[in-house]
Amino acid sequence: MTKELRSAFRRALRLAVPQLPEVAKGIGRSVRAVQMYRDGDRRVTPEAALAFARWLRRRARAVEGAADELERAARKEADDATP
Repeated sequence: MTKELRSAFRRALRLAVPQLPEVAKGIGRSVRAVQMYRDGDRRVTPEAALAFARWLRRRARAVEGAADELERAARKEADDATP
C-alpha cells in the first residue's frame, strides 16, 4: 500500500465518521447542547437546524472530494500493480 492510498483512506474515514465535538464546533454549539438536541432534552431552534444543514452541506462536499481522492489513489495503485 502506498503512502498516497493510506493517506487518502485515513482522510476519507475521518470525514465519513465525524465525532460529536466536531459537529458541535461546526455549528457553533457546545457538545452538551448537541447531545441535548439529539436526546430530545432541548428544543432544536430553527437557527441550530439551519447551522447544522449548512455544516452538512460543507461536509458532503468534503466527503465527495475525499471519495474522489481515494478512488484516484486506489486506481493508480491498481494500475501500477498490473504488469
